[in-house]
Amino acid sequence: MAKNSEVFLLAGAAAIGIWLWRKASAAGSLVFSPGNVTNMAFEGASPTITFQIIAQNTSGTDLVLNSLAGNVTSNGTLIGNVSNFSQTLIPANSSTPITLVASLQILGIANDIIKAFQYGNIQQNLQLAGYANINGIQAPVNLAFTVG
Repeated sequence: MAKNSEVFLLAGAAAIGIWLWRKASAAGSLVFSPGNVTNMAFEGASPTITFQIIAQNTSGTDLVLNSLAGNVTSNGTLIGNVSNFSQTLIPANSSTPITLVASLQILGIANDIIKAFQYGNIQQNLQLAGYANINGIQAPVNLAFTVG
């Protein structure tokens, strides 16, 4: 009898392992791309920008984005933080817009403007680097934008 219970225990552990591996690989198959700016406002003295990124799910599994947070830099200078803490369903084999709110830091923006004048560089290379919680798995998010 002990051998049957060991077999069932090993089979159950293998099934759980395969299920976890599929969740992790599906979360890693997301492709993020830039979307549209939808709003600009001030919260107190801090400027905020609401914008979208597009999450493209190339897997055959529905995914749930639980949260996404990261930092935004411009030409290497930290200018703000982005976040979304609302659950968003990303159906299998589809694309879904995800709304993010960027809380900008005035000192970071001022430093970036000063550097632009000092070096004559009007082109802004924006980088969003952060992590998304997708189906309980942490997945990196890295997007680059060039303005100007």
